[in-house]
Amino acid sequence: MLTKCLASEWAEHNIRVNAISPGYTKTSMTKSLLEEEEATSDAISLIPMGRFSVPSEIAGLAVLLASNASCYTTGTVFNADGGYTIW
Repeated sequence: MLTKCLASEWAEHNIRVNAISPGYTKTSMTKSLLEEEEATSDAISLIPMGRFSVPSEIAGLAVLLASNASCYTTGTVFNADGGYTIW
């Protein structure tokens, strides 16, 4: 709701507000999870794409949102989670 509220308030100033909600991503923060085979297989079983993302896959969405290619997009939360939230 914060994204939608800020988007509504700042739209008149031509400021876009969007959010990226990443799923499991291979980073130093998830290193301990990746080392636990059972936890990793449980998490991957819930991701339709069958794998964790890598940071560059999330960064690509950030680049898109920062570019003019998304100039008419505001107030949206983008789930970059390999389909995790479609269940």
